[in-house]
Parts: sequence; C-alpha cells; structure tokens
Amino acid sequence: MNALEVNIPVTQMQKGANLVVAPSVYVLEVAWVGRAVGVEVDISALMLGPSGKVEEESSFVFYNNTADPSNVVRHIRDLSGEHPVDRIEIDLLRVNERTDQIVIVASTMGVQFGQIPGVSLTVTDEVSHSLLATFAIDGTTETAVLAGEFYRRNGDWKFRAVGQGYANGLEGVALDYGIEVEPAETGARQPSAAPLVVADGTPSSVSLPIPSARPTGCPLPALFPAWYRQMLSAHGRLDTPDDMMALIDRTAGMITVGAAQPYMEQLNRLDALAEFHRRFDGGGRDESRVLLVPDDMIDYLWQLGPEVHESLTTLVQEKLPSYLAMYLDQHIGERLPMLNEWDDDVSATGQDHPESTVSDAHADTGNAGEADRPWAYLESLSRMAPVNLDTARPDWPGVYDAVVDAGFTPEDAIAATWCSFGEINIEALVDASQLTLVFPTGIVSTLGKRRAFGRGPKYDVIPFSTCRGYSPDEYTDARGFGKFCIEFVGAGGILLGRLQWRWKGRRFRDSRQAIMAVAEERDRILNVVNQILG
Repeated sequence: MNALEVNIPVTQMQKGANLVVAPSVYVLEVAWVGRAVGVEVDISALMLGPSGKVEEESSFVFYNNTADPSNVVRHIRDLSGEHPVDRIEIDLLRVNERTDQIVIVASTMGVQFGQIPGVSLTVTDEVSHSLLATFAIDGTTETAVLAGEFYRRNGDWKFRAVGQGYANGLEGVALDYGIEVEPAETGARQPSAAPLVVADGTPSSVSLPIPSARPTGCPLPALFPAWYRQMLSAHGRLDTPDDMMALIDRTAGMITVGAAQPYMEQLNRLDALAEFHRRFDGGGRDESRVLLVPDDMIDYLWQLGPEVHESLTTLVQEKLPSYLAMYLDQHIGERLPMLNEWDDDVSATGQDHPESTVSDAHADTGNAGEADRPWAYLESLSRMAPVNLDTARPDWPGVYDAVVDAGFTPEDAIAATWCSFGEINIEALVDASQLTLVFPTGIVSTLGKRRAFGRGPKYDVIPFSTCRGYSPDEYTDARGFGKFCIEFVGAGGILLGRLQWRWKGRRFRDSRQAIMAVAEERDRILNVVNQILG
C-alpha cells in the first residue's frame, strides 16, 4: 500500500446528511448506470461568498470555465477510459477566506434525471487516495440537481449531501446563486447559450448552455454545445472556450462555402445569398448570438425549401464531421487557429500555408463576392492540409475548371493535400508540387495552370473505377531526400499514378519530427482512401 493510502470507511450518505472533512484535495464525480447509451451528465461547481451568492463570473467552474483564477476549483475531463469522465477537483487547503461554501451541481442537456438509472455522486480524498462518501441522487423531472456542498462552520469544513432538483436546469441553479440569465427577445429562438450577468450587474464572459428547439422545424440537432463538445472529446481535446470558438468558426465557414453558396446558386436565389451574407458576415451579424451562428445558418438554409433538405442533411451529418475531424487531427497538441489566422498558422515543419493566387485571366475579379468564386469550397478545404516541402501556388479558377473537366463535382471533395504526382520511377525527385483533391470516385492533382498548347487546365487524374489496387510505398536516397507515397495500379499492374510527399533531411539538425509530420500526412490521405476503397 502507498504510504499515503489509508483505509477509511466509506460513508453511504442520505439526503441532508453531513460529515466533517479534513482540509485536503477532494475529487467529485457523477456516475450512472449505462454510460454507453449516450446520456451525458455534466458536473460543475459554484464558489459562494458570505452572502451565499457567486461574487464574480470566474467563481462558476464548469466545462467552459475550467478553473477559478486561484486554481482552487478545477473542472477536469478524463479521456483515458472508454467514455469521457468529468470531475470537479477542490483544494480545501487553499480556499480563500471569503469563500465559505462550494456547491456541486449535476446537470443534463434536457434529459430528466428520472430517466437516468443509478445516478450517484462520489467524493474521493485525492491525498489519501480513499473513497470518502457516496450519495445516490434520486430524480424525476429535474434536469439539474444540487448534488452536494462543502461548507465552512467555525473554521471546520463539512460536506453535505443535498439532492435538491431543478426542473429549469442549470439556468435555475444560476438564478438562485446570483447569476442572472438575460431573457430572450419575445418570439425569438431561445438561445443555446444565454449571456450571463453576475449579481452586481457586471456582464459575464461565461456562457450558460440551455437546450433549444429549432424555430424552422428543421429536424437536424442543434450543434451548440453538445455536438461541438463531442467532436472535441473524440479528438482528445478539452472543451475550452478558445477551442469551442475555433470549432464554431470553422463550422460557420464550412456551411458558407459548402452549403449557402452552392445551394442558392443552384436555386438561382442570389437574393437569398445576399441576405445570408448580410446576416452572418461582418457588421450585419448579431454578436450576441455568435455561438449560435452555425445553427442560425442551418435554420436559414432549411427554410429555403425541400430542394435543399437532403443536401443540408448530408452536409451536417457527414461532411461537417469529416471536415472538422481532419481539422482537429491537423492541430493535435496545438492551439486551434481561427479562419482569419491562416497567415499566422504554421505547419508542423515550420512552413507557412501557401498563399492562393489568381491567374491574370481572372485578376479583374477584384472584390467579387462568394457567388463569383465557385472554387471557394476547394480553397477552404485546401487550407486544412498541412504543408511540407511541397508548397505551391494554385490558380483557383483553374483548379475549379480542372476538377469539372475531370468529371468531378467540386462540392463532393472529401480531402485535400499538397504533394507531387508521379508516373515514372519512384527515384525521380523532379515531379512538380500540386494540390491533390480526393473525391468519392477518384483523385485529381492540379495547380490549375493552363496548358501551353490546347485548351483547359493541366491536371492528373486517377479514376477509382479503373483502380485495381493501391499501397503505401517509401523511398530514401543517400543524399538525405525521401518520399512517402501511395501508389495506384490498374489492370495488369500498370501504374495509374503515385501521390508523393517529399522530405529532406537537414545537416547537423534533428529532422525526425519533420519527417514524421510528412509521413503522418501521407497516412491521413491513405486513411481517407481506405475508407473509400477498403
């Protein structure tokens, strides 16, 4: 047994019971039967002053505000197990003198506690590694429960099992403890995140999640906040405010270029497209609903009519998760950049993303809007791809023309990468860098440059209909150059083409990290191909 581990009897607490606790570090967790069924119960904490109210916004600790300024109370998400586990950690040894009470709240996103079997709160002493107490939480129609509280009496700390339920959810708890939820405008959609105001009237930067229904009758689930949280959790990230905002920003960009523009062009509804940009771009946007912009976009597009319902459903259920998964995978261990930060975004090898250029033939487009830029989705998708040695400057109108000429629909592109396309021996290191786009039915590699003779842009294509096999391959030479590749072969083993991600070793420097980054990009595209052809 560890020197700090001691055998302390576990107290099975009843509602209203309390026990004296030693000053220590405690971890509280809500558990329930059947985590795998998809129910999620959140845990949060409110640090209360002598008045019994929250004195400042940072005293409300939950998944979007993961610690108070002194780091005494922390929200921790554990991703090591089969299912994410949320915990609250409280260091009673360092609680300031003004905090006499710390309330622990369990809440759901609309699911009633009476529908969740076996909900319980556990209290563990992190110093002695011992389970101190458990408390069974009974509920009926409640969507939030005051599970328990630490409170100070005559210099001693005690823990009480509370079990008080709130049918109006976390909003009701917030109101009781000095955080006022601003009322929604009459007739407006109830926001999924209402701005908060602390008891003294000071605006809060913390957002309180409130479930809502779509006013348009759209059956697609609201994205904020549960959908974003699931995306972040699946990729090993905490749902911090910065990561949440970056994901919302990317989702809005994807909906704009992947839905709003093509749908309304197909319907010849350029008036609706102009209204879309007025509502959601720049100065026309309602900044109080910034967290809800993607959801508001979906509602706006849905009301265009049945012509867009199937495509919009596919976008939300299939394309958005795939696009954002690639974005999250690209920035493992890094801060998630916003769309307007691409000039500052640096890849794993330390090189900037390439700047896109427009050929002279299209240079007079000036400040043309999205309706005049049908290649915008491809350009946006390309910015997902990390850049290695194969930087290039595409002619975007030419890229769009090449994709169409090759027989693909631009909006169907699944992934983009920067690499070279080879058709001769693997040892050749002279193949030009290009933008490679993966579609459900094949691959196009191009920079959109015009042919010297004849019409149309230059491109290389691999139709999956003629592909009889594919495999990863690698090559290294004595000069410190190398490639990670994917080869595609047709009937008779004839080479259809080879995607090549080049790397170069640096003299007197450790190049392993850069080389592995190139290999990971090859493996990313190989995984996409596996999903299509495997």
